[in-house]
Amino acid sequence: MHPVRDPADARQSHIISVFLSDQKRLRPKELAFLQQLDCELRPIILETKKLETLAQKDESDFVFKNGVLFKRSTRKRSYLLAVPSQLQEQVLYMCHDSPQSGHFGIEKTLARVTSRYWWPRLAKCVKAYVSIHSTNLHSKEKRVP
Repeated sequence: MHPVRDPADARQSHIISVFLSDQKRLRPKELAFLQQLDCELRPIILETKKLETLAQKDESDFVFKNGVLFKRSTRKRSYLLAVPSQLQEQVLYMCHDSPQSGHFGIEKTLARVTSRYWWPRLAKCVKAYVSIHSTNLHSKEKRVP
């Protein structure tokens, strides 16, 4: 997985649609709506809009592309999708539990998630998710005769 260079390009639709790969695709307007409903992202959205209005876009760590909130990565040339809380578990599943992800440990799963996505306390969420799912996996292995 690679960070998005320009979220307005064709890869943006892939990243957004990947959330609901087994269901309907999530369109940018739908994702933007979910971001606005999220109590942790809403203050960031308001502050980012305020900075854009004041023509101080470069001072923000966040940017809008097609109405969807992204966080500038530390490299400043790529963007990480700001994931609303109701979609975070789907991202974690994709990056840890799906057959393509390989059930890696905390560090590799964290690297996979942070290469494309961002949300508050992301590292803590990944650690908790992987710990719980690794424990469940080992418990199932022990019960098999």
